[in-house]
Order: sequence, then structure tokens, then C-alpha cells
Amino acid sequence: MFSHISKDAGFDPLIEHARKKNIQIFRSKDIADIPLLRVSDVKTLQEKVDAILENIAFRGTGLPRKEKTLANTINVIFQKALKEGELKVLIQELIK
Repeated sequence: MFSHISKDAGFDPLIEHARKKNIQIFRSKDIADIPLLRVSDVKTLQEKVDAILENIAFRGTGLPRKEKTLANTINVIFQKALKEGELKVLIQELIK
């Protein structure tokens, strides 16, 4: 996932071109809008689940199909900062 931080909408044609080439890219007006950076602020179980679902929804067709792939995706989202127990609880919550 790539992001460009700028209030300047002049980059929008380039971003649209990249999206047509299936490159995941977006423009943010503020660094706090970048999903990967927002994840560092989540604390509760529900906030973590919501962050995972938002990330997965952003991927479109690239959804994790196996539990192991989902675990790897969650680890990437949270920059491998979760303990094994937390990871299992999140997976079980997503399965519900």
C-alpha cells in the first residue's frame, strides 16, 4: 500500500493512473489518515478487529483465504507487535 501525503490534488491523475494498473495507492491530507499509522493507536479488542476489517476491505480481491494467511496479515497490520495469545483471540473474534 502506498500513500502520498499532500493537500495538493494535482497528484490525483497520477494516483488514478496507478489504480488502473492495480497499484494500491491513495492520497492523504494528513499523516494521521494513513491506515497503517492509525493502527498504532488502537487499544481495545473491537478497535483492533475494526482495523483488521478496514485493512482487509481496502485490499479488495486480495482477501486472506486461510487462517495462516489471515494471521500473517494481522501480524503485518500490527507490525508484529501482537503476542501469540492476542493474535489467536483476534482470529477467533473475526471468525465469529
